[in-house]
Amino acid sequence: MKQLNKLFNYMIALIIVGYGGFYFYNEYQLKNLPIGQSDLSSNDVEQVVNKYLKQTTHKIQKERFDSEKAVAHALKQPLVLTTNAKETNPADVPVSKQIWRESDIQITPAEVINSDMYDEAALAQQDEEVRKQYAKEYIENARRGGFHVVLSKDLSKVVSVTPIRKPSGQDDSVELNPSN
Repeated sequence: MKQLNKLFNYMIALIIVGYGGFYFYNEYQLKNLPIGQSDLSSNDVEQVVNKYLKQTTHKIQKERFDSEKAVAHALKQPLVLTTNAKETNPADVPVSKQIWRESDIQITPAEVINSDMYDEAALAQQDEEVRKQYAKEYIENARRGGFHVVLSKDLSKVVSVTPIRKPSGQDDSVELNPSN
């Protein structure tokens, strides 16, 4: 076992020395090159650059041609518009407004007017409830922010705002596990 361990240590040391020698040999080769010497001559560089310029120009022209062709094809096609219309459940529409149905029920103009008035009253009541809920949330948020807010009776204007003072005798910190 000791011999195997010794063998592995020698192999690791040999690899490290070999890597170091290879590294320093390449560094020596790079330092001994004359300045300005390169593998490609200036003519070769120009040829390579010209080749890539030609390829890039050809590619750009091809893409431009393809895009113009696609636009021309799209202009020849008829325009199709699609909308995401909400589907209405026929059961939710009042009978008086269901004009596509032929019903045996005869509705008088007074019933139509009463139905419309009922719908308007229901919407107004719902709007009022929404406004009251919004005002309640507004007051709660202001209270959390440290202000007492009073709104007008129609809930459209702020009548007064007063900051809520903390009692000076109490500490702001809260102990979760107070010791006795």
